[in-house]
Amino acid sequence: MLGHNEIATIIQALGTGILDEFDLGKLQYHKIVIMCDADVDGSHIRTLILTFFFRQMPELVKAGHVYIAQPPLFKTKLKGRKKETYHLTEADYQAALLNMGLEGTALVGEGREPIAGAPLAELVGWVEELERLGREVGKKQVPFDKYLARRKDGRLPHARIRVRGGKGAPAVYSKDELVEWLKKAREAEPELKVWRHTDPLAERADADVEITTFTHKKRLEEVLTKVEQAGFFLGGDLFVAPRPDGTEEPPAPFQLRRGKDEQPVPALVELPRAVRALGEKGVEVQRYKGLGEMDAEELEETTMDPAKRLLLQVSLENTLEANQVFSTLMGSKVEPRRAFIERHAAEVTDIDA
Repeated sequence: MLGHNEIATIIQALGTGILDEFDLGKLQYHKIVIMCDADVDGSHIRTLILTFFFRQMPELVKAGHVYIAQPPLFKTKLKGRKKETYHLTEADYQAALLNMGLEGTALVGEGREPIAGAPLAELVGWVEELERLGREVGKKQVPFDKYLARRKDGRLPHARIRVRGGKGAPAVYSKDELVEWLKKAREAEPELKVWRHTDPLAERADADVEITTFTHKKRLEEVLTKVEQAGFFLGGDLFVAPRPDGTEEPPAPFQLRRGKDEQPVPALVELPRAVRALGEKGVEVQRYKGLGEMDAEELEETTMDPAKRLLLQVSLENTLEANQVFSTLMGSKVEPRRAFIERHAAEVTDIDA
């Protein structure tokens, strides 16, 4: 890495030297700002640069001289208006669309009182949380709708048990029920091999029993109760009902209305997307694939003007932990990185393809 011209230029410009020759007193700049594209590729490059500073000039980080610029990923502007708004992340942009879509909008349905304002925003938030928690359930190879179908007396299953050979196993709705079932199973078969979803995948093949624990069960139960209290039936309102091939799609049971605009909502899970679709109407959107797509004025306003730009200071709160993370993710050994990915794969919530 040290042989690259770009790295050599950075070392020369800073004036401190590296490793044993490092001298913080020779630093020629108070702030070293890493400015990369706002997308995932920019994040990768930023991580490489941070690795260089952490390995070769850790004193720069410890002294608080390293910063990360925060360029925007999106710019939005209402048609016919001059005001422009920048959004740093995809999440910021989606939140802005949601707010624009909720403004002056009501959810209507046959036989229902319209829902608007704060109650509608609250409902959208609950549905989005259900979607997120549903993805967590799906990562455990359990379809979300089938998991919800096992709900009983307001409670969802604590764990799913699969026994080799297709033998039936009960649905367990608490940790105590699971412990009791395992106790009886081991009494009947002392050498019983149990695999849990959080165990290394390599141990799964030899298991007599597979146990998948649903860690978000309690929060799911709370959100489902709130949705029901808002007057929605989970069995028919939450998901789009399947229909036989060749039949016409039935009319949407809900609609979003804002003035003359109307957006069909075929099921409650589609509500956030429908609200954002309304929010996009009349909005000009620009997504920056890189800093090179900005003109001089945009760069000045978002990343170069000290009075307006946003900088994130890099700190080292735990040197030992940081060293371990850099060694695992950016080191030359493949096995620790592979083990890390396998161990944390189920925790991933978003992948930028």
